[in-house]
Amino acid sequence: MYFEDPMPFDCQCGHRGHYPISELVSLNSHCTACGFSLKSLGRSIQQTLNVSHACSKIAVIAVELELQWMVEFDDPELEQLRTVADFARLLAAKAAELSPAEALDVVLDKLAAHEADGGESISAESRLRELFRVC
Repeated sequence: MYFEDPMPFDCQCGHRGHYPISELVSLNSHCTACGFSLKSLGRSIQQTLNVSHACSKIAVIAVELELQWMVEFDDPELEQLRTVADFARLLAAKAAELSPAEALDVVLDKLAAHEADGGESISAESRLRELFRVC
């Protein structure tokens, strides 16, 4: 994901300012003309970065699993994944040699290897896109 840095922003007061992304995501930026808080813009950038980062990590893990288990995941299948259990079910369905429990262990191990947020508390019910945060 690419953002122009500094990011141009037209404030409601009519002033066009250019704000560093790092300041915007810190949620401490204000319009340089009127002082209007730019927290909502910073939160929007944070959310975009988090979703993009999580989707990239999930795609990397999917490719690693494809190579390890000689399976193929379609993009629509990956886009529909919501939880760790969904990922494990998909892997178990594609890799006949894995039981659902084994597939869950494999997915949990991959998430740990990629330093997913949550550490030991990651479970089958954990939401995939919440496991990789950058902001």
